Amino acid sequence: MESASVIIAGGRPAQDVRSLVAVWTKQGITGASLWVDPADVVEAPPEPVHVTAVLVDRDGEHRVDLFAHLGRFRLDLVRVAVAQFAVTEDAVSAEVTDLGQEVGATIERALPRDPSGRIMTRLHRTVVVIPASGVTGLPSEILAPRWEANVVISPEDRPDLDRMSIYVRASENYAGHAAAAVSVAAGILRGIPGGAFDKVTTDSSSNPDDVVVARLSIRSVVGEGVVDVLARKALEPATLGPDGPGRVVTWSTPASEPDLIARRAAQSVLTAPEWAAQPPPEGDAPERTREGFRNAVGRAARFNLRTVGAVAAWTANSSRTSLERSATEHLVGRGSGVLVTVGPRAVDNAEAVARDAIDSARRTMDDEIAYEATRGTPPPASTWVTLRNLAFGLADGGPIPGMESPTQTGVREVLRPGDVVPAPGAAFRTRDGRLIGALDVHDLRAHRLDLARDRQGREAELVRLQEVRAMRAAERAHAPAAPPSQPGPPPSPDQAPGATAEHEDAQLAEALAGVERAVREARVAEADFARWHAQNDRSVMSRVGADVARRLDELEVSRQRFLDRRDDVTVPATEALDRAKRSLLRQWRWTLVIAALVIAGAWIWATQVDEAPDWSAYGWVTVGVVVLALVVLIGFNHAFYKAFRHYEWEVANVLARQRRDAALFLWEGKQLARLRLLFAGWRAWATVIGEVVHRPWEPTEAVYEDLTDDVIERFPAAMAVARQEEEQVDISTRLLVAAYRAVYTEGWAQQAFAESYERFAERVPGSQQQGHLDVDTDVSGSDLGARGQLMEFWGSGEARAFLGEERTKRLRQLSNDGELDLPHRRVGRVGKYSDDVWQEEPAFFLPTTVSETTFAHEMFTSTARAANQHYVQTARLWLPQVAYPAAERTSLKDKDGPTVRLEPADADTALRVDLSPRLLRRDVALFTAKEPQGRRAAVDRSDRPSGLHAVDNTAADREFL
Repeated sequence: MESASVIIAGGRPAQDVRSLVAVWTKQGITGASLWVDPADVVEAPPEPVHVTAVLVDRDGEHRVDLFAHLGRFRLDLVRVAVAQFAVTEDAVSAEVTDLGQEVGATIERALPRDPSGRIMTRLHRTVVVIPASGVTGLPSEILAPRWEANVVISPEDRPDLDRMSIYVRASENYAGHAAAAVSVAAGILRGIPGGAFDKVTTDSSSNPDDVVVARLSIRSVVGEGVVDVLARKALEPATLGPDGPGRVVTWSTPASEPDLIARRAAQSVLTAPEWAAQPPPEGDAPERTREGFRNAVGRAARFNLRTVGAVAAWTANSSRTSLERSATEHLVGRGSGVLVTVGPRAVDNAEAVARDAIDSARRTMDDEIAYEATRGTPPPASTWVTLRNLAFGLADGGPIPGMESPTQTGVREVLRPGDVVPAPGAAFRTRDGRLIGALDVHDLRAHRLDLARDRQGREAELVRLQEVRAMRAAERAHAPAAPPSQPGPPPSPDQAPGATAEHEDAQLAEALAGVERAVREARVAEADFARWHAQNDRSVMSRVGADVARRLDELEVSRQRFLDRRDDVTVPATEALDRAKRSLLRQWRWTLVIAALVIAGAWIWATQVDEAPDWSAYGWVTVGVVVLALVVLIGFNHAFYKAFRHYEWEVANVLARQRRDAALFLWEGKQLARLRLLFAGWRAWATVIGEVVHRPWEPTEAVYEDLTDDVIERFPAAMAVARQEEEQVDISTRLLVAAYRAVYTEGWAQQAFAESYERFAERVPGSQQQGHLDVDTDVSGSDLGARGQLMEFWGSGEARAFLGEERTKRLRQLSNDGELDLPHRRVGRVGKYSDDVWQEEPAFFLPTTVSETTFAHEMFTSTARAANQHYVQTARLWLPQVAYPAAERTSLKDKDGPTVRLEPADADTALRVDLSPRLLRRDVALFTAKEPQGRRAAVDRSDRPSGLHAVDNTAADREFL
């Protein structure tokens, strides 16, 4: 529950108390609070009052706008406490109460309401009067009639409820006594969920002027509790070692063949439709068609007839080519793949037609693939659900989608966390200091290749130098002997014949030694990387990522290869067609010439030689020659027809290959987009899964520090603090194993992720918790997307801290239920009220449960004491769970005693608040006239019936129980 506490107080005592509360807050004894001094309230009617408050938290004191600060939070409860520090009769002021009433009314008007008018945030208002011992005659105007509670703190400060009061003195313990009272009233005491007077409210049976007398008793143990120590050890995954929880739980055992299971698990992922490699499109080669004999003959005949005209055109009109190009451009347009001709297609333009067709297809391909090749279909949300459930199931013993659960002799096998996914932050440091993460698949592969190339280069250099040394040794071995020395002055050492050779040998030996050393270093570096990579590359997630990265690289290379060769698609060569054309023209010329000569010769013979020619015979000869020539020309035309059809088939193949390449490029583009989304998702989920599997939780940090001696000395006597006897609590191995088994239950990783996501969804507005999660459908890749925020949620440690708190609560609950037999700390009270007794922790809290001491008599008039109004009517008791068994053995349930309301405390702090019956102000001596002062007056008062003399023996007995 979110709550805020506003404390309104003024004067010098208020500053002293606030300073002490600020010190307590820094030490973690109290929580944050807002303090309002009358001097910081500005009234400017008709506007609401402007209030500047001092926010006291662990970071110190800060001045804030009260209403702006309250408006920052969604609150369930706002407490307004007016503190009247009655150090003397003149220290209180009705103006402070009046100011508190105005501030409270202003807050009430600002509270949110539902459509029915009901206030959605509860407001609880309390006036707390804290007198010093002996103070009386206070004005009743300091109370606030019709407020929920008007409480007077009894001016008694007892080390225990059944021990003598040391009184409340202005110069000694008043500040600590008042600070404790204000902290309890404002509900900011560590470990106490709520304010002590939250349930003190007015009703129809109470008088608006009623007051309640209260007394406080606080006991707290500082230092790490047993549950905290146990949680710190049990929630630290490093204490389990590389085997993880599999070696301490009873429901599973570490896998005997982890590599085999990891390989099968990775294969089950990669063979799923979402991950599997998709086949490329089939080749779009031109199909061979079947053509009937009649159609084939007819088509060839038509081509032959058109060829006659084409030959005539080629022969008669050299500008035919230009005419056909112009007709093509005006009738069907260039780039249409069609050439308008008279007769067959002009061979001279066949290459241009084919080029136009290929260029047109290329332009169409560019328009399509430039956009479509980048349009990948996002992976379905089930892709990531299946992936993480498989990873979690392998580590936590839960169900594994897509494969059977591995068992050994009937016991479920689980993988070590490192066999599921590399540990978060796992990285290899290169020789130049660069870090390469275990999930940086491409960088790891590039670094491995760089190391191999570096080693090979050094080894090659070593071989070269060794060959040079061997060659020099061979040269010296075969060199001729030196001539005998001639008389004369001896040469200097530098001029000696062997000096140069020795110097070169020394340099070569030094170079060899350096290269050998470099080779050893390169081999060591390569071996170190190979060893590290083998440890981090064997996991399931690494195998999946490596396969996706490999396919990505292959597609990138294939895509680049296509881009490099796309201009290689050229028009088929027309040399064969040109030769066929020239041959056709030549054959036509010779055939026609020969036929013409034969016919001419026959007719010349008939007219010049034959005296009686048979013209019919010569006519048949002529017809025969013509027919024969036509047959021969048809054969030549058909040969050209076959050459032309062959060229058409080559163009069709080129266009088909272009279409096939375009389809393959489009498919590769879509696959690239799909694999990039898969790889990005794999990287993100491998990071999250690594956090969940390797370090799902962490021990919660202590919310308070060990108290210093000067802080303890300023505590009131009613605020007992104890420290444990031993510096560290001894946690046995048996207890630690029991804690492990309580935390690492079957399916612990899946449960941790589910709980953390609920927390994440509360933090991120609009997050979906049912159906497909937003993190499963997010493909934006942005840090601000749902998946990016989830990675930040885990990477920042917020998820681990939350889960650590939840598991610590679980261990504490198991301890309270008796399922974890925790040892008790031996503690002893510290400070000037210490009794120098070391006792078990439950016994330290026991005094808050057993006493029924009456309130100090001086707080009540004789009439009130005669009516037993100074007896405790209700005791509100907050106890740590560790003290519950001891409390159940006490007289808390005694029907003759006060009504006890027992509630659990959230920390090792016990608070008891004794409340009197509702009293009229005239029954409280604090608001009556001053009585005579001095020793004589004290003696006179001792003769009056009060205390034991005002009640019967039964009451007297109860007073000392």
